[in-house]
Amino acid sequence: MWKKTEKWKPGRLGTASAGYGVQDSETGAVGFAKKQLAHREKLASDLAALVGIAVPVVAVDHVEGIEGLHAISVAHGKESIDLSLMRDRLAGRFNSPEVTDALKRASGMLPFHAWVATQDLKDEHLVVAADEAHAYDIAAIDFAYSLDLSAPDGGPVLPPAGPPSLIVNVDKGIVAATLERIETVTDEQIRAVVQALPIELAGDDEKERLTAGLIGRRGKIREVMQKQGWMP
Repeated sequence: MWKKTEKWKPGRLGTASAGYGVQDSETGAVGFAKKQLAHREKLASDLAALVGIAVPVVAVDHVEGIEGLHAISVAHGKESIDLSLMRDRLAGRFNSPEVTDALKRASGMLPFHAWVATQDLKDEHLVVAADEAHAYDIAAIDFAYSLDLSAPDGGPVLPPAGPPSLIVNVDKGIVAATLERIETVTDEQIRAVVQALPIELAGDDEKERLTAGLIGRRGKIREVMQKQGWMP
């Protein structure tokens, strides 16, 4: 059972996400729970897992004492810090070769953001986790403003306008490898991920719109990445 907690909080409070810290009383896992557009958060996380993009696992579950299903994004690392906060508070770390390397390894987020039409692209939506050897891993969060895909084929694919720190640290090989994984995802895999959304969060019409949009956009990303110079 997930419950509200003060033991863990996101590094940045008071945002439009309107969520709160929660903890699983059985496993001890902590995360951030939101009701707003929960199906988009869940779908983006599951699609990211399908193509090897770092997005925290999202569980769809209830929070004790609160009506309705939540998208619960499991915390990325022991400390909740986004890239913008790291720049402001820990400039030495932010400017380190280790963080630069982590950003380059995260370049695959660019074709992924193009695929799912992420709109809210900023450094505040890149969270950083460090291991004991001071190596960093960066994950993308907050996909409420994504997946607004127009019928019948998802609409035009535009180059992501951010996050800024990714745009200036592109690794073309990683972009190309990620795009290949997206392009090889089958129609059946996309449909299965979308259909797994709880009916309470997404009805049949919404699921069909999402499925058709993701399938239609899959083949439009390559030209955009090439025009931006983000691929070999």
